[in-house]
Amino acid sequence: MRVIGTAAGYNQQFLTDLGVDQAIDYETTQFDEATDEPVDLVLDAIGGKTGERSLSVLRAGGTITPLLDAPPEEQLDAHGVNSQQVGVEADGDTLSEIATLIDDGAVTPTIAECYPLADASTAHEELESDHARGKLVLEPDSDTDS
Repeated sequence: MRVIGTAAGYNQQFLTDLGVDQAIDYETTQFDEATDEPVDLVLDAIGGKTGERSLSVLRAGGTITPLLDAPPEEQLDAHGVNSQQVGVEADGDTLSEIATLIDDGAVTPTIAECYPLADASTAHEELESDHARGKLVLEPDSDTDS
């Protein structure tokens, strides 16, 4: 499997550290012009025009997985590709499995910053800035009675 990632120039090393095979600086290079062969899967976290451009790099029968809105059905059909939405639901068993993977070191989450719960608004501002490189963690206040 070959993994291609896009990020701003200052995040290229971060992509490399995550293990991508090809890091593309979206500030200087259009990803759809930098891929030399069609790809099987696109995970689209941006949507809109970026999602539409993503269709052009997929092989026939490939899949786009948008985290936001899926491209219109007629665009998918025109490119001969599929869309697979991602859904989130509460599932304690799955969360326990994920916790075990993290505890065992099989999965290492990237934590950008930890905030006290009282600073949730600051954490939310950071999240909305689209510059958080990893997860933002809210920590309950240590003096809270349970």
